Amino acid sequence: MIKDLAGKGKSAYAIGQEIGISKNTARKYMEQADRQHGLKGVSKGSKLDPYKPQLNEWMGQGIFNCVVLLERLRELGYDGGMSILKAYVHPYRPAKAAPAIS
Repeated sequence: MIKDLAGKGKSAYAIGQEIGISKNTARKYMEQADRQHGLKGVSKGSKLDPYKPQLNEWMGQGIFNCVVLLERLRELGYDGGMSILKAYVHPYRPAKAAPAIS
């Protein structure tokens, strides 16, 4: 916003008055080079990624209990937590049977 106003020819003082900041703050951002943070477009993998094929195999066998799955993963060297495992298993878990209506 500050750079847009500066591009229209406004001074640091005028920008400061318009948006309610000091002229020094406006000048600081006017002179600062445009840069993007280093994480844009970078996708970070999870600790669970190498174990997903094995998890899918176990879920194909009907094992959806996260405690059991976590124990088995620990034997394979998984050092992640339960919450990421629960989040991964949840969409694959079969729906619970509807309660009987009397």
